Amino acid sequence: MSTINRTIETEHDRTMAARLIEGRNVPFTLTLTDGKHRTTAQNKLQRLWMNEIAEQKGDMKPEEVRAYCKLTIGVPILRAQNEAFRDGYDRVVKPLSYEQKLSLMSEPLDMPITRIMTTAQKTEYLDGIVRHFAEQGIVLTMPEEHNSPDATPSPNAPSGDSLPSSGGPAPREGATPGNAEPSRGSLYARAKGV
Repeated sequence: MSTINRTIETEHDRTMAARLIEGRNVPFTLTLTDGKHRTTAQNKLQRLWMNEIAEQKGDMKPEEVRAYCKLTIGVPILRAQNEAFRDGYDRVVKPLSYEQKLSLMSEPLDMPITRIMTTAQKTEYLDGIVRHFAEQGIVLTMPEEHNSPDATPSPNAPSGDSLPSSGGPAPREGATPGNAEPSRGSLYARAKGV
């Protein structure tokens, strides 16, 4: 089974996609998503922020930060906006423990979350990262086009992303379940429906 992902930005792109569809043998499944795929600039910014967050927190590696962000910020975005993702995630992943979900988000399994986002979803994801970590006092490098006061999300802006106050850092990958108190990360994930 082959999967084709193609961004349609021009009338020529639309014509070529129509030709591709006409040439396919039936049956096949077609899924259309509004918007276009995430950008290289967004990917570079995300990598930079994962390193900055890990450095400032001091208790997580960049890959652990990435897994945490994918699970607690990315998954809720996709569950809200992508019915096929929500159905599959809720059936297979949601019943797992928080620690198992974190493991799925990082290498070597690396469940695709941001890779399947549109540019609008990736922007929402990056904005969520800024809000979430600003609440913890983490300062992230902002690209030039976001340096105006109107474009930078305020750390005090109501976003629905505030953390339950159980204290402590997000758990490290491989942490053992069954601690006396749930970790801050698992409470946040539960509050987000993941």
